[in-house]
Amino acid sequence: MPKIISSIILLSIISTPCLVLAQIQQEEIPTPVPQEAIWNWFKQKLVFIWDKIYSVLSKEVEQRKPGVEDELKKETEEMKQEIKEKAPSLWQRFLELIR
Repeated sequence: MPKIISSIILLSIISTPCLVLAQIQQEEIPTPVPQEAIWNWFKQKLVFIWDKIYSVLSKEVEQRKPGVEDELKKETEEMKQEIKEKAPSLWQRFLELIR
């Protein structure tokens, strides 16, 4: 379970800045002329840095993806087995409460 949670957190860390950058690039923010040059330079550097980080992290995510999928399948099977074992006792408890 911790591997799945860490993978979800890693995915959110990767996707959040990407969405923010996409939103920044879509919106034209009105700025004065001197600040516009600074803003454009900053956006270029930010996109460049993000591309580097994204390429490294996406490789890592792709490497871990099959293992996470296998672990998820194992955990779902374990949960199904636990439910099958505990469901009758929960049903009996429910019936006792009604009576």
